[in-house]
Amino acid sequence: MESIKLGVPDGTGACLVCHPLNRPLPSWLYHQVSIQTTLFDDTKYSALVANLDAETLSYVSDIVLSPPNSDKYHTLSPRFITQFCDSETQKIKKLLTDLQLGDEKPSHLLRKMKELSNGQLQDDFLQSLWLQRMPPHIQTVLSASSESLDKLAIIADKVSEVVGASSTICAAKNVPPPSQSSSCSAQPTMDSLARQIQELSLQVAELTRERNSSHHQQYSSDRRRSHSRSRSVNRGSGICYYHRRYKEQARKCVSPCAFVQKNE
Repeated sequence: MESIKLGVPDGTGACLVCHPLNRPLPSWLYHQVSIQTTLFDDTKYSALVANLDAETLSYVSDIVLSPPNSDKYHTLSPRFITQFCDSETQKIKKLLTDLQLGDEKPSHLLRKMKELSNGQLQDDFLQSLWLQRMPPHIQTVLSASSESLDKLAIIADKVSEVVGASSTICAAKNVPPPSQSSSCSAQPTMDSLARQIQELSLQVAELTRERNSSHHQQYSSDRRRSHSRSRSVNRGSGICYYHRRYKEQARKCVSPCAFVQKNE
């Protein structure tokens, strides 16, 4: 982030170093200007205004458009505190409920919590709040340590880095190459299709055998019934085979035969 250097109008050669201001503004931020007490009020005022973005400027536009003749900086700086600095109630709410670790380092979260507590909380209570926001694996490591809160934050940073690196390596090892993945996904599909085709073939063969067997049984049954009827007719008529077939032209006869030769 670049610093802004503004010369003092009286030509003394003094300059003000001020970093660009971003919202929300912590309560100490405007002091980067106010602590430089040797500078003129106009210079500090100009430094603040020069580093405001358009949205932030809209909250103090009345002062910027019509600045007082004197004490410009001391008129502008309280407005920042009123508009952008959290009240004590808001700070406690953030400290107890809103602040979460997210993607930040554990030490960064601790720094924010200390800023919000503003020295009003004992380290033991602050440590308890901070530990509650740590992942379980970090809580396990820190629970056995008797180091100070600041040193615990450094340990937590190292544990977080090691675990994060290990997770990345494991994830990379578990991802197969694209060609292998495609081959693996395609192979079960081909095997499944082959099994289905084989099962269908077996079913068709079984149905064919059953159909042929049924047809053969039906044919045999029909023949037996036909032969039985023929034999029954033959036995019922008492006529031998030769006379039944050739009638009067029969040259043979098998007794007993009830065929009666017609008179010519």
